[in-house]
Amino acid sequence: MTMEQVLTVAGADIGEVYDRFCGNEAVLKKYLLRFCEDETYRRLALRLKEQDCGAIEFDAHALKGLSATLGFQKLSAACGALTLAARNGEVSGLTVLFGQVAEEYEHVVSALRQLDAD
Repeated sequence: MTMEQVLTVAGADIGEVYDRFCGNEAVLKKYLLRFCEDETYRRLALRLKEQDCGAIEFDAHALKGLSATLGFQKLSAACGALTLAARNGEVSGLTVLFGQVAEEYEHVVSALRQLDAD
């Protein structure tokens, strides 16, 4: 798949992402592949099991920013909702919100792995 195809499947705004990276596909590809290796999502999943709202808020906020930077707006929005719930101590809703994050994350990572296949 081409970079544009992968970004489209991942739900990114191609123009916005290319602008952010000044059209440099090599640098963009490096960051996209690093996203797949980043530990923030895995830490977030562990924090959810511990129901540590402070740590959940921290990791969800970090993943929100990283997702937004790379143009993954749906993932960023899902992380934003989880961040707010954790900040407000809404323990009962964390599992459902994390499920939305997980679904979007897997969608994005699945698309990004097509870059690595090339």
